[in-house]
Amino acid sequence: WMLWPCFVSAQLSEARGSIVDSIHNSNISNAVVAFLSVEDSTLVSFVRTDPSGNFRKSVPPGNYLVLITCPTYADFVTRTTILPDQSNNLGRLFLIPRASVLEEVIISQRTIRIKGDTTEYMADSFRLKPNATVEDLLKQLPGLQVSSDGTVTAQGQTVKKILVDGEEFFSDDPTIVTKNLRADAVQKVQVFDKKSDQAALTGIDDGKSEKTINLELKDESKQGYFGTVAAGGLDRYYNFRAMINAFRKKRKLAAFAVAGTTSETGLDWTIAGNYGFSAANVQTNEETGVTTVSGKNADEMGSGNFSGQGLPESLKGGLHYSNAWMGC
Repeated sequence: WMLWPCFVSAQLSEARGSIVDSIHNSNISNAVVAFLSVEDSTLVSFVRTDPSGNFRKSVPPGNYLVLITCPTYADFVTRTTILPDQSNNLGRLFLIPRASVLEEVIISQRTIRIKGDTTEYMADSFRLKPNATVEDLLKQLPGLQVSSDGTVTAQGQTVKKILVDGEEFFSDDPTIVTKNLRADAVQKVQVFDKKSDQAALTGIDDGKSEKTINLELKDESKQGYFGTVAAGGLDRYYNFRAMINAFRKKRKLAAFAVAGTTSETGLDWTIAGNYGFSAANVQTNEETGVTTVSGKNADEMGSGNFSGQGLPESLKGGLHYSNAWMGC
């Protein structure tokens, strides 16, 4: 018997062309040529033009939307088919200088932009229902997915952090932002790979990064409040829950209050931890049905033994404050 190694790789075809100024007939260097899926506008790959305005990129065969962007030119979009087993020449593609077109035309085309390693989406370019949240917005963006539990995936990788104007907003749990911040407060959504804290501190790239989303707010939304309030009741049973967040430049404030006589009188353990409470130990005896809450700060979480008798009433609250200049 003889064994021969066999290697299988995805088939790629070359796409090439050149980007030209339509007024001066000159080559345009450093323009971004992005290949988007026709089906859902997902970003497949991108390349920048060389000093001569030329580009070459290997992509899987198929149908594409080719988006070309350059800071001083109007965006250009064309549809093309990349055939297998050959070099596909897209020819000369012409960009129009911004000064030569109406600003309204430029704005309508500025839906997705590629800036270095950052993919940027203009939030107002996507139609949403009134009072939509950031989570609703992210579900509409090409290349992003949101699962039923709120986990965000971008370009196939789980998003570990969601920043607001470049800063962490209260916690490492992205759902605090996505489920509470209104979509109409956001101007841009930026997706990028954030270097590790160690690399940021030392300036030495350690090869570690995590997929991150930054929400750039509109100027009129950089000072304000957001949150959720829910209440309900029937006969002797009631439930109330409120989470209010406020920010003004570097200062951030969050508060929550929960009250009720139902089984859902507490915050999710993860969310409660984000608002200043440490994790507690929760144990339930399956035979007796008695639930015991203990551990650090367990009293704030509603510590005690409940045997299922009577109608216990629960009241909880918490406050969190941070200010960047204080080093928090």
